[in-house]
Amino acid sequence: MASSTLAWSVGATEATVTVVEMVDLGCPVCALAHEANRHSIKAQIEAGQLHYTSFPFPLPSHPNALEAALVAHCADKQNPSGHWEAKDLLYSSQSQWNQQYPVLNLLVAALAPLDLDQGDLRHCISEAGVSYRADLMSSRLRLIYSGVDRTPFILVNGEVVAWDMVRSHVARLLE
Repeated sequence: MASSTLAWSVGATEATVTVVEMVDLGCPVCALAHEANRHSIKAQIEAGQLHYTSFPFPLPSHPNALEAALVAHCADKQNPSGHWEAKDLLYSSQSQWNQQYPVLNLLVAALAPLDLDQGDLRHCISEAGVSYRADLMSSRLRLIYSGVDRTPFILVNGEVVAWDMVRSHVARLLE
């Protein structure tokens, strides 16, 4: 599996249901899956029924996804819920940064509503950037070797589930 230092997790580890996703923040289908599932997943996390882990899995077809993962990572370093909020903002602003170069300023601007310390955010991006990118690419290769072949790639209690079936699948497991 991917490196746990790259993962973002929330929820009780002893929850009945575990959802693990591999996503690309530049992937339009990942954005659809996020929007379709986020409210029910958050409610189940808050109810203690679900443990949720997200691994970045940037695809070559979305060249800015690696940078978006780095910016979300740095947002999380400032605020424990920073990743989740950053993910919402990055997916919703995807069309503004996904095919733009250079992209870092656009990604940082997309996170302005989070009221993060911009100096700390940029420091994290520059200081953590090289090692984070290397770890991410190494993790990506391990995930490919273990069978991850697309985004979003979602496992529910270890079973691969199509993004549009996650809510109903989780609901069945919680009955």
